[in-house]
Amino acid sequence: MKKYPKLVLGILLVTGIVILSLFLVKPKTTSKAYLNSEKNKFSLAFDIKNQDKDEAQKLLEKLNLPANTTDGIQFELDSATSTKLAFTSPLTINLSFLNNRLSFSTENQQFKGKHFIPPKNVKIPQNTNIAIFAENFNGIVSKNFKLQQNLEDWLNANFKSESGQFFIAFGENRNFVIAQKSQTSIDFSTLAGIVSETEQQELYKTESDNEVNYHLLKLPGDNKEATLVLFEAEDLTFLTSSLDTAKEITKMYKEGESSKGFLEGEFEPISTAILISNSKDSNSDSIELVTSSASKIKPFISKIKEARIIISQNRLSGSLETL
Repeated sequence: MKKYPKLVLGILLVTGIVILSLFLVKPKTTSKAYLNSEKNKFSLAFDIKNQDKDEAQKLLEKLNLPANTTDGIQFELDSATSTKLAFTSPLTINLSFLNNRLSFSTENQQFKGKHFIPPKNVKIPQNTNIAIFAENFNGIVSKNFKLQQNLEDWLNANFKSESGQFFIAFGENRNFVIAQKSQTSIDFSTLAGIVSETEQQELYKTESDNEVNYHLLKLPGDNKEATLVLFEAEDLTFLTSSLDTAKEITKMYKEGESSKGFLEGEFEPISTAILISNSKDSNSDSIELVTSSASKIKPFISKIKEARIIISQNRLSGSLETL
């Protein structure tokens, strides 16, 4: 039998090096965060490993957050948001820091609440500041426009989708659009019977342009001649904050303008997804449209180049990059 002494010696040498490395080289540990909850109150504790401490401090400085943030923070959410974030406490989150960017994810976690597969043909304008995918955003419309009760009732009965909705705030003027997959055709003629509770004037009229029918609702009272607009296109139904906004969205779809990527890939059912993006053509004041705590978090939000969060049935993941 022919012998291969050099080959055997080489194998033994490599094996010895591997064994020694297991004893001598310490594996890189992962920084973590631990999220605990009790009803609507949350606490976030951090375990930042030595190799990440410099990057973590740089990130905090970029975001105008105090250095002791890594010692832990506490916050409170409204009951509706808390329900969407329901999980088995504590939640362990893996953290990764690199070049002013934080990535984070959890594994093997069951998130409660409703989950949806988002429609893939919703476009996000390039100058988007905030985009959120969740179950329904009629509450945001009611909050910002102080809708009279019959209008609020009509929206809740007609503007909803089993596939969830997108809320998108974009541009320098805090324009917003809510988009959903069309389930059944909405009978817009039922809007004709809605009148102002104070002036007894009809609020509804229609306008057509570029082969699209726009359904306009002139809002009375304290809304300063505000107009909500509903229309359908591309198997989607839209609600916008103005007629100009509606036409801008129509142009983006009709002319095939490029859009910002958001939930365009393959996803398991998700309950909530959030995109925050700042550019010279967006307005960080858009955060005021979605939360009453805007004044507290706006200084932090304005320093973000882009942040993404996705909560699916089994995982929370995302990233944050500073300007």
